[in-house]
Amino acid sequence: MPHGDGGSIAGLFETLGGQPPGVVALILCGLLIIQTTFLVGLLLPGDLSLVLAGMSVSGPAEWLIVVGGGVVGCVLGASGSYVLGSRWGPGIRRSRLGRVVGEKRWSRAESYLQGTDGGPTIMVAVFIPVVFALTPFTAGALRVPYLVMIRWWSLGSLGWVAIYVTLGAVAGELARRYPGWSVLFVTGTVVLIVLLAGTIRHKSHQSARPQ
Repeated sequence: MPHGDGGSIAGLFETLGGQPPGVVALILCGLLIIQTTFLVGLLLPGDLSLVLAGMSVSGPAEWLIVVGGGVVGCVLGASGSYVLGSRWGPGIRRSRLGRVVGEKRWSRAESYLQGTDGGPTIMVAVFIPVVFALTPFTAGALRVPYLVMIRWWSLGSLGWVAIYVTLGAVAGELARRYPGWSVLFVTGTVVLIVLLAGTIRHKSHQSARPQ
């Protein structure tokens, strides 16, 4: 039973599925380096990049290659953003660019760095789009120890990349098998992403409230 643009979406999945996993991993790595750098992640959603990369996956070996590329991109991007924050963080926050970001967003990013060592909340921040874009930079500005930040960021990145690449892989495989239902599979994947991000944000806000 065909569904509207299902053929074109299935064609996209076929095109992505034909790309070598090494190429997909390199492209994903580059995109996530850019998206994890200060502010760029506010404009380019990393979730979408991961799902699209996942569409190319057709087996465990390819999954490992793509996920590995994604995690490396997250770690390298966060490291660069941390350095920018440690050197120019307060000045950028007070600048016109910082005002465009908004004090509410800065404060939210800071809230994920507070606590006993800022650790587990950094891991959670990876899953929340706006906070994802600001956390490494803010960590540098607040002088959170780099090894603390990158350790928890790496753990969060591994979970984030693995989950969303898997969602993309499942959606892509189903769309290739049942091209008439491609739109439904894509819609379902988007809904899952929104629900997952919303649930994590809600839980993290609850845990951040004073007891």
